[in-house]
Amino acid sequence: AVSGTFGANGGIKGALLSAGNSDRLTLALCRMRGAALKLGQLLSIQDEHVIPKDSPLRAVIDRVREEAEQMPTDQLFTVLRDNLGEGWRE
Repeated sequence: AVSGTFGANGGIKGALLSAGNSDRLTLALCRMRGAALKLGQLLSIQDEHVIPKDSPLRAVIDRVREEAEQMPTDQLFTVLRDNLGEGWRE
């Protein structure tokens, strides 16, 4: 198991969160929806005691918060109609 903090000089953690792996993780999380995306967004608003500013993980989750793909408008309207009924706009 990996223990300690997610600092920039973090040995195996640094290798796991290399620039290339950080980009791949960011792209994967940005395309996800639901709990995985929300977890990334939640982590991105935590203070630096949870995930230090110099951490590659911090850079990933900050990008996820900024770059997450939006739900297409027609899908959004379908979800709203299905959950709130035909008159959801009124």
